Amino acid sequence: MANLAAAFAELGRNDEARAMAAEGRRLAEAGWGPENPETVQILESCGGTLDRIGDLDASRDAWNQALKLRRKADDGNVAGIAFCAERVADLLRRGDRLAEAARLFAEADSLRARSGTTGAPAATEAQANRALLLFQHGDRSSAFEAGLSAEQRAREHFRTTAQAMPEREALLFSAARVTSRDLLLTLLEDRPGGAEVRRTWESVMASRALVLDEMAI
Repeated sequence: MANLAAAFAELGRNDEARAMAAEGRRLAEAGWGPENPETVQILESCGGTLDRIGDLDASRDAWNQALKLRRKADDGNVAGIAFCAERVADLLRRGDRLAEAARLFAEADSLRARSGTTGAPAATEAQANRALLLFQHGDRSSAFEAGLSAEQRAREHFRTTAQAMPEREALLFSAARVTSRDLLLTLLEDRPGGAEVRRTWESVMASRALVLDEMAI
């Protein structure tokens, strides 16, 4: 059901996706039990699908439940807890619940450090979302630093991954990767000069040069 819900979401059949997600969650909780690891994975899948179709409240509910279960499991999967916390934090950010989002992003950062997964793609996306949160808070300086950090992490991941890709796939991967470029450029609008301008353009040029380097290999 969860896979079918995702397929409906890709097709733009949102009502059917929403119904399949709800049914998938119900069947998982009834069949495996509400705290089974398989149920947690279904909750995460349904949360992603509901987010994709724009049902942020239902998505947050699914991710929140998955987060509670991962915390309760105490099975050493620290990265799994961090991932769920990052998803909930961004949903809270997008719902303008900024203080709650900030607390969860901070928790996720700590968990990523403990698990040695700060370079994971999901952690990079979370850093980019955290930069947006700081911007929404009005903390432009911290948003700038977080955005630069996200760009650096994304470049490192691209460099590692794109080496094994054909040129066309590498270009598509570059276009789809996480980026804080737009945020960084927005932050420069009221700062026409200074170190921020230099650091931003260095970051932008480094990202573009990285793509050219991979094409030349």
